[in-house]
Amino acid sequence: MAKQLKLNFALKSQADKTKPALIYAMFTLGGKRYKVSLGYSVVPEFWQDNNRIEISSKQTQTIQRQMKRINRFLDAFEEKVGRMLDVDRLAEYEKQVEAAGTVDKYGIVAKLKGFIDEINGIEKEEEQHGKGACV
Repeated sequence: MAKQLKLNFALKSQADKTKPALIYAMFTLGGKRYKVSLGYSVVPEFWQDNNRIEISSKQTQTIQRQMKRINRFLDAFEEKVGRMLDVDRLAEYEKQVEAAGTVDKYGIVAKLKGFIDEINGIEKEEEQHGKGACV
C-alpha cells in the first residue's frame, strides 16, 4: 500500500503568545523537511494539540466565525493533500523537478500553495453566493 503524505500543522513560534501566529503545514518528503505558510494566523491560546482551533463561548461571535473558517480551511487542505500521489512517487517527482531547475514553479511546495489558493477561491465564491454563512 502506498504511503500517504503526513501533514503536521504548527504555529510560528513567537515571544508574545497574545498576538496571532502564522499557521504552517510541515511534512517530510524524500528525507527533506518542508514548511509552507498557510496564510492564516491564530492566537496561540486558541490552538489545540490536535492541530485545530478551539472554539468556545468565551470568544466573540466574530472570532468564533473566523476560527470556524480557519478550521474548515485546515480540513479542506488536509483532504486535498490526502488525495495526492503516494509519498514515494512525490519524492521521485520532487527530485526530477529539482534536477530540471523548475522546483519553484512545479515542485511540491508550489503545488501546495496552489491548493491554498484554490481553497481560498472556493471559500470566497461561497461567501459571495451566501453559502459560506456560519451558524
